[in-house]
Amino acid sequence: MTDRAPDAIPAHVVPVWEISPLRVWVLARATFVQLVRMKVFYFLLIFAALVLVVAGAGLFWLPTEHLIAIKRWSFGAMYLFTMVYSISATALLLPRDLEDRTLYTILSKPVPRIEYLLGRLFGVLLLNALALAAMFLAMCLLVAWKMPSVEKQLVQELLQGAGGEAVSLNEVNQAKADAARYGLSTSLLWAVWALYLKACVVSAVTLFISTIASSSLFTIVTSAMVVFIGHFHQLILDFWKVNETGWFGGLIGRLLVIVFPNLGLFDVVDEVITGTELTLGAGLQLTGMGLFYIGLFVLVAQLVFVDKEL
Repeated sequence: MTDRAPDAIPAHVVPVWEISPLRVWVLARATFVQLVRMKVFYFLLIFAALVLVVAGAGLFWLPTEHLIAIKRWSFGAMYLFTMVYSISATALLLPRDLEDRTLYTILSKPVPRIEYLLGRLFGVLLLNALALAAMFLAMCLLVAWKMPSVEKQLVQELLQGAGGEAVSLNEVNQAKADAARYGLSTSLLWAVWALYLKACVVSAVTLFISTIASSSLFTIVTSAMVVFIGHFHQLILDFWKVNETGWFGGLIGRLLVIVFPNLGLFDVVDEVITGTELTLGAGLQLTGMGLFYIGLFVLVAQLVFVDKEL
């Protein structure tokens, strides 16, 4: 039996059970610290100011309308933060590591390239998770503060609708139960989880594009295009089916459906805001699709990055 040099072993031959969670965690933690130093959390101050403005504007709305506005604006700010940050932060990591020669230092150690990719990706996802948690907590505090006003409004509407007649206790309790649909619920958790899954998918897509791109600008522009097309995934599919655009149009439609992730699957915020309950089955389905997309794009990124000359 002849000895084989360690560097002769293909870099991509790394069984899953040989990936070190500890090394991945060290890289993820270092990535998180690096991103925090970019002062990205200043966005949270903008979010806080936005929420305060919406809270102060409640003088011009009914309590139910005000509560819906708080949730709508809060989720809008969460979406803006996660999409912009998932693209920009992930797109800058690999080029910056190449420029600072940090990548060569990391890969000169017994660190497989898949661990490097996972560590960088998890660092971005960790920061996104903490930022979303902080914004979601602020929204929940405002919603809880506004709930008594919503209950009072619905009870008053019930009394006014009765025209001075007696109102039963069951009717009052029903009005309060209707008010609870506008408040805090597990569906809000599923909504923020769906938003986080979308951010994870976008980060994985951006990571893949950064392994084949030559610049951060190209990665950012291409990732933004993928996000844009991903939101119209179902619309493109329906257009292709209804209009029967021929073999060429059908080919383009199939390629778009296969290449671009269907981000529209994670758009459940509007339904939840208006009081629609999201079931456990629907939440698990979203989770499964999110993990599928993340795993797929990380795998493709590894296949490209493993043969990339640095």
